[in-house]
Amino acid sequence: MRILIVDDSLDSRRALKRMLESAGYMVEEASNGIEALGIIRTSRPDILISDILMPEMDGFKLCREVKKNKHLRDIPFIFYTAAYIEPEDEKLGLALGASCFIKKPIDIDAFLKTISSIVAEYREDRFREPALPVEDETELSRMYDHSLSRKLSAKVDELEAKQKELLEKDAALRKSEEKHRMIFENSPLGILHFDKDGTATACNDAFAAIIGAPKSRIAGFNMRTSLKDEKMKAAVESCLSGHTGYYEGNYLSVLGNKLTPLRARFSCMFANEGYVTGGIAVFEDISEQKKYEEILRHIAEELSAETGEAFFHSLVTFLAQTLGTEYAFIGELSTEKTNTVKTIAVFASEQITDNFEYDLAHTPCEHVVGKSPCTFPSNVQQQFPEDHMLTDMEIESYIGTPLFDSGKHPIGILVALDSKPLADAKFAESLLSVLASRSAAELERRKYEKKLNESETKYRMLFENANDAIYLINPETTRIVDCNTKSAEMDCYAVGELKKMTAKDLHPEQEWAILPAIFREVAEKGFSNNITGLHHKRKDGKIVPIEVNASMVDIGGKLFNLSIVRDISERKKLEDQLIHAQRMEAIGQLAGGIAHDFNNMLTALIGYGNLLKIKLKDNENLTHIVNQILGITERGASLIRDLLAFSRKQIIELKPLHLFTMIENTLKLLPRLLGERIEIRKNLAEQDLVIMADSIQLEQVMMNLASNARDAMPRGGVFSISTERVEIDNAFIEAYGHGVPGTYALLSVSDTGTGMDEETIERIFEPFFTTKEVGKGTGLGLAMIYGIIRQHNGFILVFSELGNGTTFNVYFPVSTRSVEAASHAEASEPAGGTETILLAEDEPDVRNAVKTILQEFGFSVLEAVDGEDAIEKFKNSKHRIHLLLFDVAMPKKSGLEAYEEIKKISPDQKAIFTSGYAWNIQQAKMILVDELNFIAKPVHPEELIKQIRKVLDT
Repeated sequence: MRILIVDDSLDSRRALKRMLESAGYMVEEASNGIEALGIIRTSRPDILISDILMPEMDGFKLCREVKKNKHLRDIPFIFYTAAYIEPEDEKLGLALGASCFIKKPIDIDAFLKTISSIVAEYREDRFREPALPVEDETELSRMYDHSLSRKLSAKVDELEAKQKELLEKDAALRKSEEKHRMIFENSPLGILHFDKDGTATACNDAFAAIIGAPKSRIAGFNMRTSLKDEKMKAAVESCLSGHTGYYEGNYLSVLGNKLTPLRARFSCMFANEGYVTGGIAVFEDISEQKKYEEILRHIAEELSAETGEAFFHSLVTFLAQTLGTEYAFIGELSTEKTNTVKTIAVFASEQITDNFEYDLAHTPCEHVVGKSPCTFPSNVQQQFPEDHMLTDMEIESYIGTPLFDSGKHPIGILVALDSKPLADAKFAESLLSVLASRSAAELERRKYEKKLNESETKYRMLFENANDAIYLINPETTRIVDCNTKSAEMDCYAVGELKKMTAKDLHPEQEWAILPAIFREVAEKGFSNNITGLHHKRKDGKIVPIEVNASMVDIGGKLFNLSIVRDISERKKLEDQLIHAQRMEAIGQLAGGIAHDFNNMLTALIGYGNLLKIKLKDNENLTHIVNQILGITERGASLIRDLLAFSRKQIIELKPLHLFTMIENTLKLLPRLLGERIEIRKNLAEQDLVIMADSIQLEQVMMNLASNARDAMPRGGVFSISTERVEIDNAFIEAYGHGVPGTYALLSVSDTGTGMDEETIERIFEPFFTTKEVGKGTGLGLAMIYGIIRQHNGFILVFSELGNGTTFNVYFPVSTRSVEAASHAEASEPAGGTETILLAEDEPDVRNAVKTILQEFGFSVLEAVDGEDAIEKFKNSKHRIHLLLFDVAMPKKSGLEAYEEIKKISPDQKAIFTSGYAWNIQQAKMILVDELNFIAKPVHPEELIKQIRKVLDT
């Protein structure tokens, strides 16, 4: 597919060509309409893309020529323009016969999509020739002239704006040149222009005066060849090589034979292309400055040895006597009153006098403070008539300089006043300039001394009121130099007692050996953070765990060890609780895994045992033996249920439950469990409490707690149950390490039995831990309780002492949901059937046992070894499968995943799921939320057949 591009812009043509060639098109180019017509007549293109604004023949005329030719008019003609973008332009283009009008800029993908669409129509002979161009030449000329005139008008406006801008710039340039000429001629500094060879081309009068030669002799002077001063010659060379040159020194003029202390700066000038065309040198005669610097440097050195009040007294005395003035003072800005100065030292009547406060409003000092030096050599009263101090003291002259701190912030003022005109204002200004730096430094030092004293007081308060114990220790002797009140509270000593002790005295003996290494590390590194594993031995003998952050601090040029010590007893308690919870979780994971494997084995044992019982129903002796086996198996299943309860791997369904109702139902069973020697007392909340719970699981918790209480009271006692509504806050959580803030139902179960020591309390929720005789218990009762309560989003606390009984406090979050009425289903005898069941189970023993049971009750069975196999078997036999019986946890695909795939094939497919425990949270939620049919392993044959029949008949 060949495309001809017509555009007078080479860059635009190339960009468009690259774009089209990258899309696989062959591209030719033309720079205007005439060139394009020549190409078209010799080599017809498939598509023509043209700009509009071009020399010789524009795009509109080119389109008109193409569309007038009956041999060419079927070529798709596309306008691609950035200049003609108005609706009238597009209307003209389409009137001329164009197929498409594209405005720049356009997204590349959109552009290529438009071209591709036109090409596709062209290739498939679907391309509709555009409407015949308008033949009315008058109308076309009108439209063309209108479009062209708008564009020309816009261009004229643009040119006029540019012309105006150029005229304004020219006027500004002339004004700037005049300004610079005035500056050049009237500058007090000497200015010299020179060319790229170093030859002087122009200078001002000030430069001629500094050098001591007329301008006529300076013009044409070549500094590169004629200068004798090597330092200045080097500055010239630096400038001509493109850098800034500097000079300061005593210069002997070659032209004027004059020695002058000079400071000069040589700056280079560049052409637009970047090369050096010459330079400008600015010269300053620093003769007076040098003279005063020498005098004032000598004077200032006499003051450098003094500090404080003595310095300020010497300063104002020296200032007044040197300038010959009657008065001098130095003052600092008041921190208490705005726009006010407080004097620090005042010289008057040949002596130091009392200080005073000075309101700056309408005074010469107002023009100085925080601003710049001011000099009023005479008539100062007339200039500041509202300054009564000037009037009262009959002041005629004034000079002042501002004082700034190292951060450039105003801090004060230095002033000299006299009743006569100032004799040498320039010298006075120089003197104050030199004294200002030293005065400001001393004033800042005085200010910081005051702040330091305030800071020491403040930090002493922080030191004393810190929440942590702080010790300042001599690192060589480890003696406690200082300590705060908190350290005395933590260690139960008085501060005075601690200051007579060493660090060793505060640590238990077993830590003495490691203390030197710790002090050495802090001394070498300068700090040591989060030192743990250490303890303090309090005065009362109690050992408390501590955390230490130590660093070396310089106090008066001597290094000390600053140790910040925190009692972490509470943190250790919380850490121990966390470790205990993690250990219980790990044991739970292990228990859950064991339970899963045992449930699979028990499913097979119970299944085969029940089948054997059916087969031997006529043999009483063998039936008795089978019953014994099944009884033992059932006890094993009960043990596994306890393991699952502890590990929280069983599926439970939480529903709104009246705690009062559950307890009342359980209390009916307790007298027989506890026996006649144990009295039952209850104190239940008047307002019933609703919690989210599984009633069967909570009844099991109650029965286990009652059983433990019975065993703790072999000679009888009191078993108490109480409930109440409680609010848990952050203080409770911090104290016990459980719960989140909110409303809870508290179930409290107490006995008056033997009680437990702390070591036993630490371990009572561990599975298989028991204090009973061998054969008297499994050690899973409280572990099961712990797991069930955790699954109910609750927690349990134990309070017990040897000989004083035990109390279990169980907390459940209170629910606002309403309790649903219970429904009772009638029991039915298991009935078999003839339907086909797809059985998916990865454990061969379980699969064979369940298969045998199903076949015994008349069902046909298809087997699958995993989830993927189950899907494949279903696809092959979907029309004869009535029910899916899937294990939840299987390789490749789980039972739930396989069921989801099968539902896509058969949405109404019925299914029952089995599992040794809830494999993960997501699967458990799917079973509960979707209300799927579920049977927990180990599966009892009768229960299984009843559930199958129920699902099939629903």
